Amino acid sequence: MKTSPMRISFHTPTDHYCEDLILVDEQICELLAKRKELSNNNPGFPHQDLIPEWSQKFGLNEAWLQRIFSAYMIGEEHFLPPHRTNEFLKICSNIEVCRN
Repeated sequence: MKTSPMRISFHTPTDHYCEDLILVDEQICELLAKRKELSNNNPGFPHQDLIPEWSQKFGLNEAWLQRIFSAYMIGEEHFLPPHRTNEFLKICSNIEVCRN
């Protein structure tokens, strides 16, 4: 994945992190990457009956799972900083010249 030199700053909501979760969190990232690849970056949303089934099977809140899958549907492109195109930069230069 390409990362842009312009990063949006993010501040963690807490300083606490249970170090025992490192491997699990890494597996979550691995599974997200696998999901992205298998779906060709077009995952859709799980069928209506799957989320309640998974909620019960894994003891997770159904609304929380719905939010996780909804957030995943947005896609990482939504979180990338806006790109400044050459045309936009040209317009900015022209505006600056006109101001002076």
